[in-house]
Amino acid sequence: MILRVGDDFSIVPSTFEQYPGVRGHRFGTWSTGGRWALGLSYEDGFLHLPFTVIGTYTEGRKAPPNHLTTALSIEGPHADFAYATYREGTRVIDLGRIRLFCTSLGPADGPALLLVHGWGGDGREWSLHAESLADRFRVIVPDLRGHGRSEVPAEGNTPLEMADDLAALVETLDCGPAVAVGHSMGGQVVNVLAVRHPELVRSVVALDPAHGAHGAEVDGIPGRLAEYQEHGSRAAADFVAGAFSAQAPPGLRTAHIRTMLGTPDHVIAQAYAGMYTAPEAVGVRPSSEAYLRCRTHLAVTVWTSAEAADWEKSTLRVNGSRVEHWPGVGHYLHEEQPQRTEQLIRKWADTV
Repeated sequence: MILRVGDDFSIVPSTFEQYPGVRGHRFGTWSTGGRWALGLSYEDGFLHLPFTVIGTYTEGRKAPPNHLTTALSIEGPHADFAYATYREGTRVIDLGRIRLFCTSLGPADGPALLLVHGWGGDGREWSLHAESLADRFRVIVPDLRGHGRSEVPAEGNTPLEMADDLAALVETLDCGPAVAVGHSMGGQVVNVLAVRHPELVRSVVALDPAHGAHGAEVDGIPGRLAEYQEHGSRAAADFVAGAFSAQAPPGLRTAHIRTMLGTPDHVIAQAYAGMYTAPEAVGVRPSSEAYLRCRTHLAVTVWTSAEAADWEKSTLRVNGSRVEHWPGVGHYLHEEQPQRTEQLIRKWADTV
């Protein structure tokens, strides 16, 4: 069975007899008939889903972690491997520092887009965009630590740690540099990623990002944090309920309230503190300005607030970066106007 990068194939248990070089088991490695193969299984049996080859490596070189991939032996003089991901690309990835749930759509060799959700959300909010953009981009959608189907640590659920998680994810998937797209807290996360790990980021798209707080918003931070520490996601759900415009699609508000309520209480409080009050927080305007000055990448930022858009325009240092204002749209602008958002991302990624 000769496999090349980009090949699609399927395996089910019955095909192991047809391809004796193919074996699978969690954290297992075998040599069969002079060929080597890494494999993966779940506790309930071997994977039998469609796969796409995403790369090859030679015996003796460092292999991808065998809990991330299923690998099939291929013919060749050096007992090369082909390693593959589900064509739908759905899995929990153990990065060593954290286990993240992540999906991947699109061509494995396409330009990488990293789509990052916000506070109390998960990657499902990018579903429409991912399907559309997957025609030519490799679209990677993680659930941040403490959110969705990813691991929930007792501590460290902050944007800084989340940015370092994404750096480990991009390195593990070997998909960098990526166009990093983030909404709300995710906008803060991708900017921190760009500053801390510039080699892994091609450019930044930030949508109503959680930075630049000032005035009355800053004055209210201590009280809101106290509410989140005491009541967790129930208090945060009140924020979500008021974050939509009249043009929001039916069901969107309810979906986000439900997702927020499903986020662990301590994650809500830690993430909020990590955005605004922790020593490394960059959400308040003076700190935001300092870290944005450190960003060396092209960036496009979209605000629903005209004042915030004007402020961020004054922070731009990299020629070609820009700020847009979308009036009359709620905080979840990427879901209230998914086609407009998809077009923005596509045009930006095609030109930078």
